[in-house]
Amino acid sequence: MNLEDFLKNLKGKVLILSVGHPLREDDAVGSYVAKKIKGKIKADLINCGESPEKFTDKIIQLNPDVLIFIDAVEMNSEAGSLAFFSEDEINSKILFTHKSGLGVLTKYIKAKINCKVFLIAIQPMSTNFGHSLSEKVKRAADILSELLIEKLS
Repeated sequence: MNLEDFLKNLKGKVLILSVGHPLREDDAVGSYVAKKIKGKIKADLINCGESPEKFTDKIIQLNPDVLIFIDAVEMNSEAGSLAFFSEDEINSKILFTHKSGLGVLTKYIKAKINCKVFLIAIQPMSTNFGHSLSEKVKRAADILSELLIEKLS
């Protein structure tokens, strides 16, 4: 999915779920974006850490029209690369940096509420233990944050 198609779908009530482990370098990119956009967008925001499945009840309760995951995803591309995926793509070809992908969670949520589901994926450089994002991933996260603030404020 290209950026233009993704942006066309940002209509109605939007919920953003940031995913990632705060102590695994670039895997924390979702949390980094959440902190940058918090209070600056007209959308609900949940920083899920490494366990988005723990927030299924809250997601269903919020009943968004659009659900967006932001996560570090191993896409075999250059570090800091951004990609936008539809729910069909999430369920078919995405490799995550976590033990379980978002496909099962997406299917469960879709069985409970009618919403469009998207993933904004950022290619990590490293997910080793550490506290800092790599420069390329941080730059991509800053660009993404600015885009989301522009489109959702």
